[in-house]
Amino acid sequence: MLESLSNYDPHKCSVSNGQPCDACAKLAELDAVIDRQLADLVEKQLTLKIEVNHHHNPLVHRFPSEITSHIFTLYVESINDRLEFEQPSNKADRSPPLLLASVCRTWREIALKTPRLWASANIFLYKSDLRGSQAELVKQWLDRSGQLPLSISLTMDLPDHCQVQEESFSRLFDVVRQYSHRWHSLTLYSDIRYNRYIIGDLIHAPMLETIRLLSEDYSIGTTFHLPQTPSLRHFEINGSISVSNVVVQWDNLTYFEGYSNSPDELLTILYAAQRLVTGKFHGLKDISNEEFPKSAAHATHPSLKHLYVSSAWGLDNRHLFGLFNILDFPSLESFVFDSTLSPYFPKDELISLFTRSQSPLVSLDIRVPANDLDLIDLLEKLPGITHLSISSIPHSADPMTDKFLNHLAAELPVTEVPLGFLPRLEILHFTGIQNFAWSSLLGILEGAVQDVGIQHPYLDSPIDNTTPAGVKRKRRLRCMRLTFTGNRKSLNTRPDDYIDKDVLLSLMRIREAGVNVEILTNQRGVVLDLIQLSVEYHGV
Repeated sequence: MLESLSNYDPHKCSVSNGQPCDACAKLAELDAVIDRQLADLVEKQLTLKIEVNHHHNPLVHRFPSEITSHIFTLYVESINDRLEFEQPSNKADRSPPLLLASVCRTWREIALKTPRLWASANIFLYKSDLRGSQAELVKQWLDRSGQLPLSISLTMDLPDHCQVQEESFSRLFDVVRQYSHRWHSLTLYSDIRYNRYIIGDLIHAPMLETIRLLSEDYSIGTTFHLPQTPSLRHFEINGSISVSNVVVQWDNLTYFEGYSNSPDELLTILYAAQRLVTGKFHGLKDISNEEFPKSAAHATHPSLKHLYVSSAWGLDNRHLFGLFNILDFPSLESFVFDSTLSPYFPKDELISLFTRSQSPLVSLDIRVPANDLDLIDLLEKLPGITHLSISSIPHSADPMTDKFLNHLAAELPVTEVPLGFLPRLEILHFTGIQNFAWSSLLGILEGAVQDVGIQHPYLDSPIDNTTPAGVKRKRRLRCMRLTFTGNRKSLNTRPDDYIDKDVLLSLMRIREAGVNVEILTNQRGVVLDLIQLSVEYHGV
């Protein structure tokens, strides 16, 4: 009986002619008094907690609400930047504005009155997220953004039995489309086949500047149709859909990044996006295996400044590099060419491209199976290069040899228009196997030492008619970083693994003169400073 009284409800008593007995009536009355008093105490506790939060809140006391609002915005934007290409690990990271709004009443009031916090919506659809209320939550979120441009990110990772045609999904997609007039950025990380349900019959997004289609699935014949995007500047696609099946407004595009594109798709982008400034084409491939191009017309692109091209895995793509024979980039400033996954180095095709374009190329990054002579032949056609990065490929010819370094160390004539081999070179990066003598490095660094005033009286003076004829100079290299891979089994006992002592002392003096010299060794993913290790080994 005593155990049952702990949960006893006196209102259920009916022992007195169907009515509660006197004792139960008094107990019910006392329970009501206790409930009222507890409610009053809980309310007082809540009021005091709010007051404590207010008194102990550094943001509220140190800054006006406008500054606090700005701090909130910086926090939310930092999280959103991180989430752009990542799947977050917990719900808090997915909803940073809600996290801020849950701290206290004052923070909630500030958060809800800060539209910029709600201008980015990261929508995640997983099995646990299939709720009928999600569409309403998204609407509330976007309404808080006022009239600001919106960044929408939609990630869908659904079980196989889920159907995007379901009404709960349709309501959500309808809500997202209602704000299409304010879309600034749209990222879709989902099965590419879902895009037609997300976009629906929408054809116009007047403020949309960025589109990212980041699906991991490929579906033949799938399209992306949003034809009226006059503000589109930035487009990324990861190979899940053919460029020929994308219908957008390319006129004002300045940035394109694509994966597994064919030469035809590359040309499609260049022809359609005449204002393109940066083009990145990862894993360029041609499934036809026919000499390219057979009928393609010569293509001049007037505004492209930055180009990245890499070849697809394991393919001998020499036939598709004929593409370089018909391209012309008169504004090209930087070029990255990655052929590490192909056994062919298209030296002649690249020379054809650069000779025809006569572009102001200053930065070249090549990751190719090239030998030293091929590399010299190519670089002799590029006297304007100031930044050069070379990566060799395992089990292929070595481009960085004594012959190449000696060529680079040759003296240059002092003329108004720099002449010679890479006369403007300032920064040199190399990654690969060391296949040269340590002493060969000093020749290419002498000019940098001279440039800080140690030698040569003419280097710091303007070139004019009083400069003696025949005077020559070394190039003024100001930064050199070498990263050696694959050829050092140990850094404990083998002297050959370390920099020669005499060369090391010269490198240290060059460093003291202000030249940035780094020599690193990559030991199974661990990068070590070889200069420092050599200093310790030689005890200097």
